[in-house]
Amino acid sequence: MVGTLNVHEIFSKPGQLDFVVVTSSVTATLGSSGQANYGAANRFLDHLCHHRQAHGLPGVSLILPAIFDIGYLLAFPEIAKSIRSKGMYGIWKQQMLDEVAMTPHDLISDVYHIVVGVQPRRYGPTIKAASGDISLEGEMRLSWMLQAIKEQTDDTCSTQTEGATSGVSPLVAIQRATTIAEAAEAVTDILARRLARLMMMDLESIHTTGKSVASHGLDSMIGAEFRNWIFREFKVDVP
Repeated sequence: MVGTLNVHEIFSKPGQLDFVVVTSSVTATLGSSGQANYGAANRFLDHLCHHRQAHGLPGVSLILPAIFDIGYLLAFPEIAKSIRSKGMYGIWKQQMLDEVAMTPHDLISDVYHIVVGVQPRRYGPTIKAASGDISLEGEMRLSWMLQAIKEQTDDTCSTQTEGATSGVSPLVAIQRATTIAEAAEAVTDILARRLARLMMMDLESIHTTGKSVASHGLDSMIGAEFRNWIFREFKVDVP
């Protein structure tokens, strides 16, 4: 934010530059649990380009998805795995260079941002296959995406949570239990299934006794997502 603002302030008069391109993140457009600060910073870049264009200055924000074979994601493949579990398919470095960075674009007047790597025909199926609780239903700011997915795939991209796969929520499963032991068994099963999906592991690989949740290999992002899901589904704040 500070670096881009410096560029903006230094080149704030018409005619100084032919173009200004900043690289933002699709996190700011679609959101990502546990990354509010990152999303906010990138959204600032998007709106700064809007501000520049409103004052007759060049500025376009290139909103990129995950690029799997470069930089941070290359060094930490578990983060790339976590991103895929949320339904984001991302792009590769060569795709970015060939199809985005090196390709001339005739922009429509007043376009101040371009979202890369969000194709409704492809994004819808990846969301349905994702392990996260992802639904565009009720998200008014993303209604355009939901409509585009429906038009291009004849389907919606809502997903159901574990426990809801048979139309029963976790809390209902607990309420239906006739004993404490039965309720504990239901909760254990729901938590194990959720963890298996988040970690992209077979359910049989999840040890519900004699092994901690952390020992299954959770990183901070997946851990935060798991905790947030528990709070949403069970109304319990787990440290």
